[in-house]
Amino acid sequence: MLTKEEKDFLVYWETHREKEHSLKSLLIFGAPWGLIFALPIMVVLIFHDWHKRIVPITTGQVIAISISVAAIAFFYAYFRQQVKWENNEQLYKELKIKEKKTEQKQ
Repeated sequence: MLTKEEKDFLVYWETHREKEHSLKSLLIFGAPWGLIFALPIMVVLIFHDWHKRIVPITTGQVIAISISVAAIAFFYAYFRQQVKWENNEQLYKELKIKEKKTEQKQ
């Protein structure tokens, strides 16, 4: 027997599973987490003057670092949302199996 929350999840996931699996959706919903993960790296590298022994960073290095940090942010955003989608898909399949078993018993 499925609980109300499980039934609500089944209805939600049946309507949203394809939409949430698109690349655009994965990046849009994962971007805040990717930026939270990558921006501290950028802040430390740009504001390097806080310590006297740190070697100065040239303009070319700042561009390369910025591109690298953006790539890290997109990578993290995409894979975090992909894992979240796969977890939801696994839960959906488990609930469908549970639903079929309860229907067969009745």
